[in-house]
Amino acid sequence: MDIIHGYVYIRMPAFDLVCPACIVSSSESVGARGGGARVTRVETGTEMQHTRRQILDCIKLKGGMSVDQLGRELQIMPVTIRAHINVLERGKLVKRRELRTGRAGRPRIVYSLTDAAEDLFPKDYDHLAASLISNMRDLYGNDSVKEVLKRVGVEMAKSNAEEVKSEDLKERIKGATRVMNKIGSLATWEKDQHGYSVTAHNCPYLHVANECADICDMEVAFLKEVLDREVMLECSVVGGAHNCRFFIEEG
Repeated sequence: MDIIHGYVYIRMPAFDLVCPACIVSSSESVGARGGGARVTRVETGTEMQHTRRQILDCIKLKGGMSVDQLGRELQIMPVTIRAHINVLERGKLVKRRELRTGRAGRPRIVYSLTDAAEDLFPKDYDHLAASLISNMRDLYGNDSVKEVLKRVGVEMAKSNAEEVKSEDLKERIKGATRVMNKIGSLATWEKDQHGYSVTAHNCPYLHVANECADICDMEVAFLKEVLDREVMLECSVVGGAHNCRFFIEEG
């Protein structure tokens, strides 16, 4: 338990900020005595949040665990563990399965992490992607990298075709910004007398783009495919601008 405690609160303090599903509980009772405490706000440093975080880390370290096993590991009463598990289940962070032991009686219920809970643990996709692109460039040349990124953009357009399906250019641009926002671009659009501008106020690939500025070719390819228009990158974050802006001619 000391290891788990250090793992959460010393090595990874940012979890208080990035796991809202396991620390937010709207008007529900949790606790072993007196009906528990009513929680109606985000818990940022309370014992309840601490316990839920410990439960997630314990399951991550040990694999599927029952309420009794969690209670023994964390030295917490099973009734309290069960109350927190209920909250985590409703937040879709843990899932249950029945484990039959071959003996008579009710099967044992064990809990494991969902994909959503796995996302709360550190990942290093940025460095992996940057390394893959760098090695591709070394092996096959920069033109191959640019071509692959364009193909990824086209694939992104095809997989979101229904979102942008419209005969009207303006509606397709609205759909394109919605798709971009799904991946965190904070995209907006506007129209002037010359055409349309789509602005991405956040670069979800920034760490990769810092290693490979050609990542912008992927966004351009995506917009060209869904809008069926020529698209020009006017400025980019990796080029020193505050945002990435794409221009689309209306005609």
